[in-house]
Amino acid sequence: MVLQVVVAALLFTDDIANVLIYGTDRQAPVTGPVSPGDQRRDYRPRYAPFDPDRRGPGNRTQTLPRRMEFSLADEENPVIIASGQIDDGAADRFVQFLADHPEAPQLIALNSGGGEVRVALELGRQIRDGGFATTVKSQASCLSSCPYLLAGGTDRTVSREAWVGVHQHYFDENAVMPLFIAVNGIQQGQADTLVYLDAMGVDPMLTAIAMRTPPEDIYILVEKELLDFALATEVVD
Repeated sequence: MVLQVVVAALLFTDDIANVLIYGTDRQAPVTGPVSPGDQRRDYRPRYAPFDPDRRGPGNRTQTLPRRMEFSLADEENPVIIASGQIDDGAADRFVQFLADHPEAPQLIALNSGGGEVRVALELGRQIRDGGFATTVKSQASCLSSCPYLLAGGTDRTVSREAWVGVHQHYFDENAVMPLFIAVNGIQQGQADTLVYLDAMGVDPMLTAIAMRTPPEDIYILVEKELLDFALATEVVD
């Protein structure tokens, strides 16, 4: 109990500090490409990932689908495109997509602002069980719970012109839930993600960065972090 109180106090203090730095509108004062020490950005999950005035490398103004869609990209090296918000039905649609496309390629390209953590873990396990590799291509984004899909890949490549970012998750949004039940749910959710990352060969300490970043922000991982945490097995141009 004492440890829980200490963790809560640290998170609360961090939130207060960010309000003093960024203001209540959550507008980060620095725009443009990220670099070590300058990796926190305003989180706009509907976009990929930011509004036009908050773009990083390239033009990231496209609006992502409100639910995850799966499609085949007719490229020199065909891939499955997984794009949009990770919603409740995403895992079932992925199973159906594979049933409809038995010859689908073994590479999944991700472009998502996140969504349901529970579903992301389920999708990640499906990806690993199916022997799929994952990638985040140039100008694409993999934010919030999307990195759990990335972690599911047998091989995981990330473009230097992509965004991969983490932050605190909402594991249950029931505002009338008693505090002790809500805390239990949060702890169970964190435990599930730690076990999942470890099983996927990703350093569970990645969650320490996520827990320090308020849900209104996103922490973009730089190349060294992607490789050190083994979230990416290779970073490419």
